[in-house]
Amino acid sequence: MREIIEFFESLMKILAERDLWKPLATVGGFIAISAFFLGRSYQKWRVPHDIAKLDRELADCKVQLGAHQAIEDALAKDDDELWKFRTTRRSDDLLGKLADSRVKIMTLANLKGGVGKTTTTASLAAHFDSKGKRVLVIDLDYQGSLSAMLLRASGRRRIDGSLADDLLSGNLHGEKLVKYAKDLEHKANKGETRLSRTKLITATYSLARLENRLMLRWLSQHETEDIRYNLARALLSPEIEQKFDLVLIDAAPRLTTGTINALCASTDFIVPTILDGLSTETLPGFLRQTKRLIKQELNPHLELAGVVATMTEEKHLKPEEKTERENVARWVGEEWGASGHVFDTHIPDRTALGKAAGRDLAYFTDLGENGAQGFFDRLGAEVASRIGLTYDCR
Repeated sequence: MREIIEFFESLMKILAERDLWKPLATVGGFIAISAFFLGRSYQKWRVPHDIAKLDRELADCKVQLGAHQAIEDALAKDDDELWKFRTTRRSDDLLGKLADSRVKIMTLANLKGGVGKTTTTASLAAHFDSKGKRVLVIDLDYQGSLSAMLLRASGRRRIDGSLADDLLSGNLHGEKLVKYAKDLEHKANKGETRLSRTKLITATYSLARLENRLMLRWLSQHETEDIRYNLARALLSPEIEQKFDLVLIDAAPRLTTGTINALCASTDFIVPTILDGLSTETLPGFLRQTKRLIKQELNPHLELAGVVATMTEEKHLKPEEKTERENVARWVGEEWGASGHVFDTHIPDRTALGKAAGRDLAYFTDLGENGAQGFFDRLGAEVASRIGLTYDCR
């Protein structure tokens, strides 16, 4: 520090001796004045640019806030309005494949739970398998009841993961789908072979989280592909065409991401219902949604195979059930016109169905024409006739 002080003292002495203060002061003043005016000019240039930048950032924020508000408004609306939030981005090629598909893809759905949808799906799979048809069963209800039912009927007890997650995400298609679908072939106690031609795509509760995540990404436009057709892209492939004759999909009792995908990928759908006022109250709305949202906007090739009555009296409908069936037929006609249908076969509320639940499938335990097997065989024959699936119905 002392050396620095001595240096500046020497410098000051030299400047004083040589009378250099005035030129240095002049130069210094010029530099100061120039710096002042340059600073003012820079400020005049910078401020408008900063304002312009802030304006752009503010505009971006307004766009993002508007998008978030639009998403919030969409989430507050009915499910069918939510799925209209973004413009449909299906391809004509995809629709052409669906129209020309040799494989029948059929969804069983109802916005009302507890109407026998899962039992009907599993039993129809068993029926068509017994008639020589190669069946792919897809569980798109996150509760996984269909997965548990079919796995237990094939001698298994555990659901090892949710294949439906990968399927809906677009990560399971073609050869991978065929490879990882669960084989259900099983040798029963009496030597009979069950479900030898049937494969299963399983579901667990993780599916619910995935569905919500996919929906939010789609609403916020973070997905470039239209997620409503993820399942269609997976099923309308040459590998599925070669390996299966029929795809049966069990959908959740809501218009979830999975249910929308199922209906957008299907050639036909079935609505199981109990013939009472409580169960059928959601039916007109669901028929209207499938016609106006799916048929008219998302999948023009979807057809209503029919409505099937479940948990009825065994031989003859009770008077109140007959009245409710007439209401159902009227609603079907109002929404789907002549192409709608109510199946003649109804599925009775049999003790055998309840006893088999959770450990087996009544189709394999309640045999004979008047057993669960007989009822589902008759329903299967009606379904096959409706969707154009040919086989020996005997």
